[in-house]
Amino acid sequence: MAAFASAGLDILVEHIVEKASRRADFDRPLLPLDVFWVGLLSTHQFDRWSLTG
Repeated sequence: MAAFASAGLDILVEHIVEKASRRADFDRPLLPLDVFWVGLLSTHQFDRWSLTG
């Protein structure tokens, strides 16, 4: 992914990242690139998250 993006291609990737440690595995090689992450939560997760925020 990083090689294609570094070559100037726009990349769209769908991947489920369940743990923060896995997110870091993606962040390291993509660090020099502009990356936009989108997160989706279930209703239950959102309710739990909104109560703690």
